[in-house]
Amino acid sequence: MTAAEFRKKSFDKVNCANKPMEMGAYHECLFVNCDFKECSFQNFTFIECKFIGCDLNNITIGQAKFEDVEFKDCQMENLKFHNAHVKTFKSTFNHCFMNGASFREMKLEGQSFLNCILQGADFTKVDLVDAEFLNCDLRKAIFKETNLKNTDFRTSYNYTIDLEENKVNGAKFSTNGLAGLLQKFDIEII
Repeated sequence: MTAAEFRKKSFDKVNCANKPMEMGAYHECLFVNCDFKECSFQNFTFIECKFIGCDLNNITIGQAKFEDVEFKDCQMENLKFHNAHVKTFKSTFNHCFMNGASFREMKLEGQSFLNCILQGADFTKVDLVDAEFLNCDLRKAIFKETNLKNTDFRTSYNYTIDLEENKVNGAKFSTNGLAGLLQKFDIEII
């Protein structure tokens, strides 16, 4: 059985609970206000696609390919991005709700997270060189053995990053974020 191929198609208000998406390769497709909650994208391919206002909570990602994919205004709780085809993963996230997302051990150089809520997201052993977290809520996000070289956190907030167990050379932080960098020392910053 050959996988379907879709090019430059628009999908509006698709609900996979009513009709599952056809497995295949989607090139330059637009998904608007779709409900993919708890569906499977296992072995799907998305290249230069846009997801706008979609519910992607708890989807199964197993070996899905995301190349130059944009997610905007999407619900994306508990996604295990580390299960995606990591060699081809390249996406941007703008105004997305991504609590509990996992990027464990991924290579995300230059990755952009813009205005996202990433509470409890897992960035353990992730390569985030030259990444940017612009105006993101990182409460309880996990940064452990993470390469944050030149990563921009200046406008983000609620992060706690251990400077001794992560590579932070050239990373950018605001003075408002000092408490999250020094938390382990149990000191008071006034």
